[in-house]
Amino acid sequence: MAVREFMDTTTSHTHALVKWQQILSWMNWGLNTFPLLCPVLESSYEKIAGKSQAHVPIYLNKQVIQGLTWLMNLMQDLEGICMLDVIM
Repeated sequence: MAVREFMDTTTSHTHALVKWQQILSWMNWGLNTFPLLCPVLESSYEKIAGKSQAHVPIYLNKQVIQGLTWLMNLMQDLEGICMLDVIM
């Protein structure tokens, strides 16, 4: 999975801003079915706040890794909200 590869620090502890934005947009989309888990992305958004140069490396710290790991593990174990069931 792309998020787990993003968190893997065996080859690098940094990622370009565009990669951070891509991963966080995917995670944010996934959180549509888990709306109460949205606050876990706060530390990741804080890391990229105010940054504008697309290819500048941004350090992946322990807090971000722990939050994303926790979120990925939880999302795999929980049943999300089926949007079609909510509409009907």
